[in-house]
Amino acid sequence: MSRTVSLACASAILLALAAPAAVAQQQFHQERTVRTSDIDINTRRGADEALERIEEASEQLCGDRPGPMPLPERAGVENCTYETMEIAVADSGNRMLHQRYYGYEPQVIIEDDGSADPYLEPKGSR
Repeated sequence: MSRTVSLACASAILLALAAPAAVAQQQFHQERTVRTSDIDINTRRGADEALERIEEASEQLCGDRPGPMPLPERAGVENCTYETMEIAVADSGNRMLHQRYYGYEPQVIIEDDGSADPYLEPKGSR
């Protein structure tokens, strides 16, 4: 009898582990379309709005829901959302969207020929 209980427990554990994998595999093949035709994603405001829409669609795809969730389920949803957003931002090919997602702004680089800085002149040319 103890052997039957052990097999039943092992089967339950295997089913519990297989269920999230099956759900993740099923979610992988789903897709959502995020419309951005009504906003200019080449501006900060437009890119931020697009990112909010992408995040919302990602959360829907990944099974986010209101209310408490077991920690493994919450972690799975967060990882899925992160990966889905990464893919969407990369696939967009939009520079501003990419910059706003990763949190950096383009820097201005001033090129100089070096003539104004005496430390850049070769020795003996002064």
